Amino acid sequence: MSESGGNASQGSSITFESFFGSAPKDTVSVQVIVSNPSYATVSPTSFVWTPNDWEVSKNITVTAVNDTLLNGTRDFLIRLLPTSADSNLRLQERLISMQIQDNDKRLFVNSTLTKGNLGGIVGADAMCSMDPKCPAGSLCKAMLVTDSGVRIASLTANAGDGQVDWVLKPYASYYQSNNITLIGTTNGVSLLTFPLLAGIDPGSVTTWTGMGTSWDAQPDHCSNWGNSVSGNGVVGNSSSTSGALLNNLNVACTSDLKFYCAEQ
Repeated sequence: MSESGGNASQGSSITFESFFGSAPKDTVSVQVIVSNPSYATVSPTSFVWTPNDWEVSKNITVTAVNDTLLNGTRDFLIRLLPTSADSNLRLQERLISMQIQDNDKRLFVNSTLTKGNLGGIVGADAMCSMDPKCPAGSLCKAMLVTDSGVRIASLTANAGDGQVDWVLKPYASYYQSNNITLIGTTNGVSLLTFPLLAGIDPGSVTTWTGMGTSWDAQPDHCSNWGNSVSGNGVVGNSSSTSGALLNNLNVACTSDLKFYCAEQ
């Protein structure tokens, strides 16, 4: 299961069937218990089989809780606890092992100063994944956009429409590289909304972005991040909690700057 795939409070769901093996002489009541309710919910939380419907299977739906914590992959159990007045039944608790994957990630400023020629989006992505701030075992991508259609965050201001290879995920919480400071949580179209709880980096680092304050691509992008000789690129301020995080000013592509990376 995953915290993603749902909405701001719920993640993905799994439904499974439970069967009873033989006709009981009395009602069998079953409690459905989650070992850690902060990880998932179940529906229903209880059900019954009677002597008249014991052959009918019961559906149980487990839904992941989408929290805002950077807490990794976690294991938990679903307990099926049956009871009955029929003393001839040999009822035993059943345990279902489950696992939930975290959808909360890191956003960080890369470690290397680079002029406007980043090798395009592909080159910038490679630098993010090789950066020491990219968590071990994770893939990281550059939070940059172009007007060539290679990477798009939003065609219309703040709408999240027309996205191509966008690096943020819907209803996900993003943390600074210290794994403690929450930057903010994306909406259903995979965009952070301003004001944020914190900037991406407190150091007021000037970063290449190519975006407007509303996530739309701007014409200044160092030839889609392939030019270090001429032209300008839009930059943001890493400590800002407003749209200036994305668009603070334009600078020459000959400048040595950094850029944002997003864990995938």
